[in-house]
Amino acid sequence: MIDGYLLRYFLAIVETGSFTAAAARVNVTQPTLSAGVAKLERELGVSLFLRSARRVELTEAGARFLQRARNIMQELLEDPDFKAKTVSERNDDYAVARSRRRR
Repeated sequence: MIDGYLLRYFLAIVETGSFTAAAARVNVTQPTLSAGVAKLERELGVSLFLRSARRVELTEAGARFLQRARNIMQELLEDPDFKAKTVSERNDDYAVARSRRRR
């Protein structure tokens, strides 16, 4: 089973075209996002992105997975249990970020 956060990471990269911008969008560090994508690629058994210094592009497998990822995310967003968990995770991320800034 694919975790919802991995789909969020994947879709953010597709939408922004950048690991750095995607990490900012989903409020994680770039290394965390990269590790999540690596986990998703291992779970799927395919590479999803072609990475270069300036660009990120979908592989053929990534392009095929894109519509499935969008459909799955839409279904998850319609699930009230998933919404509640997502809001809770965002609040936890915010609390952690605030505590780090105070140090």
